[in-house]
Order: sequence, then C-alpha cells, then structure tokens
Amino acid sequence: MLLGPILATLIIVSPGDDVAARVTSAPPDSRVLFKAGTYRRLTITPKDGMSFIGQEGAVLDGENLAPRAFTGQGIRNVTIRGFRIMRYRPPDTSAALDGIDSDGWIVEDNEIDHNGNGDARTYGLRIGSRWTLRRNRIHDNGWVGISGYNATDTVIESNEVYANPPAWFEDTIGEAANIKL
Repeated sequence: MLLGPILATLIIVSPGDDVAARVTSAPPDSRVLFKAGTYRRLTITPKDGMSFIGQEGAVLDGENLAPRAFTGQGIRNVTIRGFRIMRYRPPDTSAALDGIDSDGWIVEDNEIDHNGNGDARTYGLRIGSRWTLRRNRIHDNGWVGISGYNATDTVIESNEVYANPPAWFEDTIGEAANIKL
C-alpha cells in the first residue's frame, strides 16, 4: 500500500489539452494534475483510484453547455481536490459532480457553484457511500447542493453550503434544499 502513490502514473494537463482522452487512456490509480487556467466543457469519467488535483486557479467551466464535470457509477476511491466547478448544465435529476452509486470518493477544497438547468431537478453534487466531502464551498446550484440518495457512511464536514437553490428559483413541490440525504 505504501508504494501505491509513489508508483502511480502522474499526468500533468494544461488548458487546451485533450484531458478526457488522456484520462481515458490512463490506468486506474493515476494522478492527474491540472495546471492553473480554465478548462472548458470538460467531462471526466474517472477510473478506480484516480486523483484529480487542481493547482490554485484551476477552473472547470461547463459554459452552461456541458452536462457534468465528473461522472461515473460504481467507481471506487476517487479524489477531486482544488477546483472551481462552475456553469455545468446537468440533465434532470443529475449533478455537475455526479458519482451516484460510487464508493469512497474524497471531494475537498473545491468551489462548486452556478450549476443548473433552468427548472430541471439538478444538483451540485450527487454522492455515493463512504464519501468524504470536506472544505468545499457549494452554492447557487439547481434544486439541491448535495444529494445523497442511498448514500451511507458519508462524512460531510467543514463545508459552506448555501443558496441551493438560488434565490430566484421557485420550488413548487417542496423538494429543494442545501443538503438532501
């Protein structure tokens, strides 16, 4: 176990690179370091054990067109750290960072904001079980900031979660919330 992180593949990406292709071709347990800058309309499907680390100033911007920044079901032990994740347009009952039914993710030190799709039931994050959400700012996202349907043994600590949904949003069925587990 000690040698795992030392021997992991390190991939360094910059804005303009084909990040999705590099992640797709990388082995599980790879680490991906994002240099500072804006990555536009990027959607990443991680593999088990991958880590995605943003240098200060790394922004994932969906430009109100891309559906998700990170997506995957049944994927284990992913780390997402140090990003601003903004302006993604998830489809109904989905999220900008969507790992439903995935296990053991760590999401920390991110700002996840202004992700939504009009009146569609969308979320900032849709989490799985045994996740750790730490030191994130999660605000101004669709119906719910953090959705954790069927999530168990998840730690949510030291986050700022507010204005989910945004003030202009009209909740007609009483389901909107900052956190819904």
